[in-house]
Amino acid sequence: MNRFFVTAVFMAVAGVLSAHAWIFTQDKIVYQTIDDATVTVDGCDASLVNVVIPSSVVYKEKTYEVVSISERAFASSSIETLTAAESVVELGSQAFFLASSLREVSLPGLTTMGEGAFYLSGVGKVVLGDKLTALPKDAFNSCKSKLEVNLSHIETIGATAFRKCVMDNVEIHDGTTLEKAAFQECNIGSMTISGTINLPNGSFVFDRGKVAQLTLVDVDFSSSRDAVNPAVEKLEILQKDRSAMNIGNVPYTTKAKSIYLDIDMETLEMSSISPFGNSSALQEVVMGSRVKSLISNVL
Repeated sequence: MNRFFVTAVFMAVAGVLSAHAWIFTQDKIVYQTIDDATVTVDGCDASLVNVVIPSSVVYKEKTYEVVSISERAFASSSIETLTAAESVVELGSQAFFLASSLREVSLPGLTTMGEGAFYLSGVGKVVLGDKLTALPKDAFNSCKSKLEVNLSHIETIGATAFRKCVMDNVEIHDGTTLEKAAFQECNIGSMTISGTINLPNGSFVFDRGKVAQLTLVDVDFSSSRDAVNPAVEKLEILQKDRSAMNIGNVPYTTKAKSIYLDIDMETLEMSSISPFGNSSALQEVVMGSRVKSLISNVL
């Protein structure tokens, strides 16, 4: 067989990896070369509990920059913590799948995360830098610990990204896109949603989800009136900077027990149907200083 044909076949199977890729271990971490200058982390020794990934490694007297963590690199592993240098910009799909002992991960340089990266893992605290703007499908689906992650820099939250997660404080900012079932079956202590949120049509972002306290600030849900529907105990609706608000008919079929309104009701845009009409558990409505008049069909 022609050796050039063999080389071509090898490179096709290897994908982006060179036909001369090296696999080596250093400080119990397994690396694989991507090209002549970079490597990816491919796993670690079973005895390693706390993983620290450096910005570079030396192999055969050559220095390589560590730029990624491979697909399923730590799947089903027993690691408890992982801290990566800022040079690590890519996290492969299912990188920590079923890593039930995992508790804390720091990936400050990450720009890309693969689907299901932490699916069914035990991770609790995740540190992500502001260069990562999108969370993929199933990113944290069914994590086993109470999850702590800052979403202030995230612009897109993928489908079922936080399905079945338990979280204390969640903030969704203006311009964020929430994809189908992003928070399906979640249990959230407090959540703040601000500004215009892009929502999927015909699907529920919070399907069977629960939020103890939901605060909506200057919201505009006009893009989809059915997408935001968590079960809420305490609901706050605040108008701060927006001159007019469009809340449509969401999320007030929430069975909220308590509602606090601080809105100029004359600038409120909504359907002719009362947004609170199905709040059968409602026990208390408190009005803020902005409420000077009530539209007859509001309550």
